[in-house]
Amino acid sequence: MRYCIISSLAIPVCIYFLKVFNEMKGKKAKKGLTWLLPSNLNIGEKLLFINLFMACVCTVFALDPNAYRDTIPLYSQYLISRTTLIGFLAVIPNHILMILATSWITVVDGGQKRRTPPWAKWLARFEYSILYFSEIILAQYEFRSGDALNYSFGINNQVNIWKQVRVVTSRYVTSRHVTCVT
Repeated sequence: MRYCIISSLAIPVCIYFLKVFNEMKGKKAKKGLTWLLPSNLNIGEKLLFINLFMACVCTVFALDPNAYRDTIPLYSQYLISRTTLIGFLAVIPNHILMILATSWITVVDGGQKRRTPPWAKWLARFEYSILYFSEIILAQYEFRSGDALNYSFGINNQVNIWKQVRVVTSRYVTSRHVTCVT
């Protein structure tokens, strides 16, 4: 339970800084609690929302970190399971990496208007979709295919290999595009 409390400490900090970001906008600041609804975000707000989501996922995961109480099942036909939570915890740092890489490309290659080039936007969107698909959907499929059906904690190695190949190619493509721009 103490890990759950420690994990939840980041939630009010992120909410506080989201409020500070909203107040810094001056006349464009949103009134009431509408500043919690994301629209036309800058990089700082994107990072805060993603960290807020990660803090919420960590808090739920920390309710039963060792799966002794069986409050969160290892895998489920629904997306509320330890496998999904671990997938989100694995994807969110990569998502943050892609936001920072895209912003770096904008700074270096943005031109006079400081706009993100269309190829960088599409690369980031492609990476987001591949990341979330492989870590959330394929992780569920890993437990439900092949010989994994015969064992309680077994995984299908072929699916796992494709997930790892995806990670390596994703990091390679992203690093090549960022280094080519600089």
